Amino acid sequence: MKQKIKIGYNTEKERLFNERAQFKRSAFLSILTHLKAFSGINIQPEQFKTFKTSFCEAIKQKYSAQYPGINDTKLFELLSIDIYELNDLEENYNRYSIEIDEHGNPLEYPDFSIYAENESEIITFNALENILNALKVLKQNNRMILIGELNNSLFGAFQIDLNNNTIQPRPEFIKNVNFHKRQGNPRLKM
Repeated sequence: MKQKIKIGYNTEKERLFNERAQFKRSAFLSILTHLKAFSGINIQPEQFKTFKTSFCEAIKQKYSAQYPGINDTKLFELLSIDIYELNDLEENYNRYSIEIDEHGNPLEYPDFSIYAENESEIITFNALENILNALKVLKQNNRMILIGELNNSLFGAFQIDLNNNTIQPRPEFIKNVNFHKRQGNPRLKM
């Protein structure tokens, strides 16, 4: 198995996943709310992917004896069932392929970590870590370090957070040798 080193965390992908999971949960709860309006109609969460069909079949089963000979359209009109609303509920539920439990929570959370996976990425990450360790030694010896200037000279290789007073290797720099081109820096030679 290849060696992988964690070099960062993709907060944007995590935010997007959480947003989609919340949307899925909202669609799930909307279907449950819709079902509560029709007592005696039991549709299991695994049937929500085909909600419109499952719901229509359950309605026909329940009310066909009560209204014999009535066509589906008239039955749905009589019961104030909006087929377009059923379509929307099903489409919203199926929009994202996140599997959820009976409470609407995701069954699995992906790993949003960013890893250095090949030799070149690992070497680059280790080199940047060595620079950071050298900077810590200089700081301990009361040497003035112009972090911004250093970062510019290294083509934006570090993420600098002045609010939290932290500096760390930039995962995008490690994962993509062409990162410097997008940043408008001269060609990086390694």
